[in-house]
Amino acid sequence: MSHLICRQAGPADIPLLTELVAEFHKRSPLVDFPFSPSGTRTYLEFMMRCPTGCVITHGQGLIVGTVTNYPFCDLRLAKEQLWYARSGGMLLLSAWQDWTASKGAQIDMMSAIHGPDVDADSVDKSLVKRGYWLTENTYCRKL
Repeated sequence: MSHLICRQAGPADIPLLTELVAEFHKRSPLVDFPFSPSGTRTYLEFMMRCPTGCVITHGQGLIVGTVTNYPFCDLRLAKEQLWYARSGGMLLLSAWQDWTASKGAQIDMMSAIHGPDVDADSVDKSLVKRGYWLTENTYCRKL
């Protein structure tokens, strides 16, 4: 994986990133909802411009998230919103951790989707190995 170099994504990356997000969507538990390329582009453009957001890529994946102040105590919190990689996922995670530290985050929250094509246990074990701990479960219900 040494040939992959993580960097902040820019507008020229949006077509490739949209393709990657479409792949992610096909593997996600929300696959029954139609994928929106235009919504994805709007989201990525927003996160690229957002002073508390970031979009990191190495061409084979991306990680997107924000840093904010936690509302209930004096805490700077980083929250990943999207993490997908064809390869080099841990390189993206390391770049994300560097970015969150540079923004003064004291806590870094990651999520892992569960779906038929996702080895969630492997992702969970990789995150725990890197110092993360389980803080909540998220449940979805179709309306």
